Amino acid sequence: MREIKFRAWDKKTGQWVYFDLIDTSGRSNFTLTEWAEMPKCQFTGLLDNNGNEIFEGDLLKIPEDNVIGMVVYEEEMAGFFAQIKSFDETLSARIDHTEIRMIEIMGNIYENPDLIK
Repeated sequence: MREIKFRAWDKKTGQWVYFDLIDTSGRSNFTLTEWAEMPKCQFTGLLDNNGNEIFEGDLLKIPEDNVIGMVVYEEEMAGFFAQIKSFDETLSARIDHTEIRMIEIMGNIYENPDLIK
C-alpha cells in the first residue's frame, strides 16, 4: 500500500514541514491562517533514481527527452504527471514505476523556480 504523506512549504524559513494524515504535529508551530496559506504537496509514492521521494511540485529531469517536468496531480486522469512546457504548449506525461528509474529530482518550484522558465 502506498504511504500517504505531505509536505508544506514554509515561506518564512524557506524549509519544508513534513506530515501525514495522522501525525500533523509539524503544523503546531503555525497559526491556522499561516497553515492555510502554506502550499502543500502530496507524496507520489515514487522514488527517483537516487532513492529520493517525489512530491507534487518537484522538478524532474527526464533524460530521454532532455527536459524538466513539474510534478502535478491531474484529477481527471487520477494520477501524477510530469508537466512539460514545450515552446507555446504544455505537455503531460504520466510518471509511474516503469519509467521512474531514469528520472532524477532537480529541485522544486518553491526553491528552484528558475529551472522551469
